Amino acid sequence: MTLLALIICQTGFAATHVVDASGSGDFATIQEAVDAAASGDTIEIGVGTFAENVSISAKTLTISGSGVGSTIVEGDGSTAALSATSGGLSLSNFTVT
Repeated sequence: MTLLALIICQTGFAATHVVDASGSGDFATIQEAVDAAASGDTIEIGVGTFAENVSISAKTLTISGSGVGSTIVEGDGSTAALSATSGGLSLSNFTVT
């Protein structure tokens, strides 16, 4: 019984953060969501083009867009549009340019 309680407690704290450029989500930018997220959290990105360079460090996150070609992360060319160091990522359903 104690083991089951520990498993439930450890998995019960993951949060889902919604990014929507129109302001109807939890965050207007992906970077704001990444900065607020804890390891194990999920970030769901709405439809749109997000002109930003996203940097992720030492977090394990699941990041999902609303569809390839529908959710676009467009870097400014000064650095990588999406970069990550340590941690782990699961990425799906968006385009990075």
